[in-house]
Amino acid sequence: MDEILKLAPLEERIYRHRCVEGWSIVVPWIGFSFSTLAKLVEPTPKARFVASKVITILARCRWAETPNALPYVEGLRLDEAMHPSLCCV
Repeated sequence: MDEILKLAPLEERIYRHRCVEGWSIVVPWIGFSFSTLAKLVEPTPKARFVASKVITILARCRWAETPNALPYVEGLRLDEAMHPSLCCV
């Protein structure tokens, strides 16, 4: 992770997440865009999709009803994932 952070400096943003389930949230975010990371690893020409899995520890979230880990998986086409607004870290 330290090597990646040397190549992709962190940015601060206000992120507006709109869930397909109908809820939304505005949160501060620190990280770098996925496109920065993807350009560093140079996906092969055959690469067409990106999958990401996020584990949120609900005990750290003040809105959490139970202190469990909540996995969230997202799949995108590579061209969608390369949009500068898609975030990592």
